[in-house]
Amino acid sequence: MSTIEPALTAEEWAKVEVRDGQTVMGVPDDYELPEEVNEAFEILVAHGVEARRIAALCLHEQPFGFTREDVTTLRQAEVVEFFDAGGIDIDPDAALTLKSLADRIEALLPPDDD
Repeated sequence: MSTIEPALTAEEWAKVEVRDGQTVMGVPDDYELPEEVNEAFEILVAHGVEARRIAALCLHEQPFGFTREDVTTLRQAEVVEFFDAGGIDIDPDAALTLKSLADRIEALLPPDDD
């Protein structure tokens, strides 16, 4: 599990849904969603939503977003980099860099159901 505070709590992620192709959290069913992304972003900022929360919601279920599989792959690469350099000259901080990257990505994802 990440040592970085998650962008959203498990309770907040439970309120997240995709409606009309947009990721929303706690929006009443009868609320008309903005058609423009910029307008939606301005509403979030105007309501004081933190950037990390906005990032997590914007990336959620997008083809350019992150997945649990991405985190798992980075964690596996981190272990390989740390324990088995394969005789290759590597940056000694590479494993720490991979861990940090995995932690930062994981903080943007919903909690693991396992």
